[in-house]
Amino acid sequence: MCVSAQLQIEFEAGQRWHNRRVTEEIFGRKPIYAASCFDRPAWPVITAQEPDTLQLMNWCYLPPHAASEPIKFIAEYSTYNAKCENVYTGRLYRHAMEQRHRCLIPVTGFYEHRHVGKLRIPYLVQPIDGGVWFFAGIYNAESRTYAIVTTEANDLMAQIHNARKRQPVILPPGFQEQYLENDFDADTFPRFCAPMPHQVMQYHTVSKLLTARGVDRNVPAVAEPFAYPEVPPIELAA
Repeated sequence: MCVSAQLQIEFEAGQRWHNRRVTEEIFGRKPIYAASCFDRPAWPVITAQEPDTLQLMNWCYLPPHAASEPIKFIAEYSTYNAKCENVYTGRLYRHAMEQRHRCLIPVTGFYEHRHVGKLRIPYLVQPIDGGVWFFAGIYNAESRTYAIVTTEANDLMAQIHNARKRQPVILPPGFQEQYLENDFDADTFPRFCAPMPHQVMQYHTVSKLLTARGVDRNVPAVAEPFAYPEVPPIELAA
């Protein structure tokens, strides 16, 4: 499960980073330090149907059958994340997969919570090289909404997101085009969505400003390291 993400690339750097047509209207030159899925934020995505452009879509997938009553649907269903194991078999996402409505979601990091006793500690997970990741996503062109595809957690994420042990599907270089273009089915898709190894990830705890109410959370401080002396370190095999 992924409920908060960030995108902090500069506008000019973004053009170099993916050789796409990046418009000032989409990025607005303002970094996203923290965005919560519960706010259904607009986010730039790259779709299989228009792979040479970035489009803004809202984070909360609305399938075609929800078009007549979107508010009722959002109240009943959580469609921010879609499990790779059942996107071809479940009613909510099957249409998108059959129509190859897949998309890439650029992020520079994402947030998850670790449960330590009664504590719920937020972490920021980022590319170890400081670059950009592409999450696998599915979308509906009519409602202009998307969901992040998730998979089982790697060794690191199993300790950070220890309540559910899931993580976004992060597509390494060379797999991004395959994700948009390849044919999949209910058997091959989960295998393609294997978790990225923890060695490409860096992480640190952040303050609870991330989930504070009544304040602006989209500020640089939300992503800065914050120490919790009572929280034991994460242990990983070399």
